[in-house]
Amino acid sequence: MASSRSGPDLYRDHPVRLVDPQDPLALLGEFRARRGRMEETSASSPHPRIGFACLWDKVPERTWSYSAWNLRAALRLVTETTDIGVQIPRLPRTVLQAVHTRRRAGRLITTWYYSRLAESYVEHALRRELSRDPAARRCDAVLTIHDLAALPVPFFTYSDISYDSMISATRGVETYASMKLITPSTVARRR
Repeated sequence: MASSRSGPDLYRDHPVRLVDPQDPLALLGEFRARRGRMEETSASSPHPRIGFACLWDKVPERTWSYSAWNLRAALRLVTETTDIGVQIPRLPRTVLQAVHTRRRAGRLITTWYYSRLAESYVEHALRRELSRDPAARRCDAVLTIHDLAALPVPFFTYSDISYDSMISATRGVETYASMKLITPSTVARRR
């Protein structure tokens, strides 16, 4: 993606195209049907039931510099919020880190967080929690923190910056990937 673009054309090649730019009302019927189903199921509750999915750090409160923990706490003040987050136990985390350790620029680094194996682990754990926990099964939607996984229920992703913005702030995908010590194909997959 060229970093010289700006304005409305900046995200033209984004892989997720929800609305046909020629027909902005293309999804209106689907939206109305979903809204009707949500109104029927939430008639007993005036607020939506939210699942909160985060890849928690070893000390969960510190995840994303306390932002994720505080966001979940704030949501709990205004609506029913169920934590369906993932905390990778020490042994699997150590194995993931070891398997993805490489030497770059004379030092050892690990890119385990961006690996397909870690992504699969997190996605499996989230799906298991959604199917196992009765409170999670009642959720109207899930709020995922950062780019955890595509889920089989309506979900929204919260991130402080998009991949497109990060790429456009550098000289392109290759530069951004190099800064994160990952491959351009990994950036494209996660984007």
